[in-house]
Amino acid sequence: MNILYTTATPTPSFTDNADLHAHTALDPATVPLVVPHGTSCRWVDMGPMSVSTNKETGKEAEPLMHRTQSLDYGIVVSGEVDLILDGGETRTMRQGDVVVQRGSMHAWRNKSETEWCRMVFVLIASEEVVVGGKVLPEDLSGGGKKTEGE
Repeated sequence: MNILYTTATPTPSFTDNADLHAHTALDPATVPLVVPHGTSCRWVDMGPMSVSTNKETGKEAEPLMHRTQSLDYGIVVSGEVDLILDGGETRTMRQGDVVVQRGSMHAWRNKSETEWCRMVFVLIASEEVVVGGKVLPEDLSGGGKKTEGE
C-alpha cells in the first residue's frame, strides 16, 4: 500500500504550505491506515490470485475482513476485484467502478490468474460507527464476520 497524500485535519490549511509540511514530516512506515481526524489517499496493487494460501492445509485462505473508522472512496484504476461484504454478498468491480464504504466490514479479492488490480482509496476519518446503539469498533484484525464458504 502506497501513500499519495495525507492531511492531519479534514479541512487542511494551505497557508504557508502547512499541509505540505505536515505531510512530508510523516514517516510513511508509521502512518496509520486511517489518519485520526484527517484524510489519506493511497493506492493498492493486488496481484493475481491475491488471496493467501493456508500453509498447513494448502487451501485458499479467506480474504481479511476489516472495518475502518472512516468514509472510504475506492476507485478501480485497472483490472478487476471482488468486494466481499460481511453479509456474504460479493460484487465484482471493474476499471472505473467506484465504491463508497461507510464503516462496513468488507474484504477484497483479486481472482484473476494473470492480471493485477490497482485501486486508489481516499479515507476520511469518521466518528464512531454506531448501529442500534452499539458501537462497532475499527477492526483490522480480520475478526469480523466470516465470509461465504467458511
